[in-house]
Amino acid sequence: MAAEYAMYLAFVLAGTLGLKRVFGVYLGPAERLGKTLLFVAALFIAWDALAVWAGQWSFDTTFLIGPFIGNQPLEEIAFFFVVPLFYLTIWEVAKKITESRKPKMPKSGKSITVRSRRNGQSPSKRGGRRP
Repeated sequence: MAAEYAMYLAFVLAGTLGLKRVFGVYLGPAERLGKTLLFVAALFIAWDALAVWAGQWSFDTTFLIGPFIGNQPLEEIAFFFVVPLFYLTIWEVAKKITESRKPKMPKSGKSITVRSRRNGQSPSKRGGRRP
């Protein structure tokens, strides 16, 4: 089916934007994010272009929209921006979920006394024995 690759990328991009909205993920300033994605994309586009040029990689035009930039279809170039953005978003969502589950330290800066389940005493007051 024509445009299958583009539909896949649109689905991934929609999921990325949905995750950003639901979890309130911030990926940093747009300029820094853009530079990061451009750097990553440039490396992989060059690698991909060399593989196509060497005959190790090819594209089935049946699944593409059509326009090529050099020997790369437009969808392949978009892939190297959309997918890293998706993974950065997943990374930040995972960090946010993990951080929300960590126990909070008291604001006073004092340490927390660990209490045993048995008698409510700290282990040091029972002679250091383990239950």
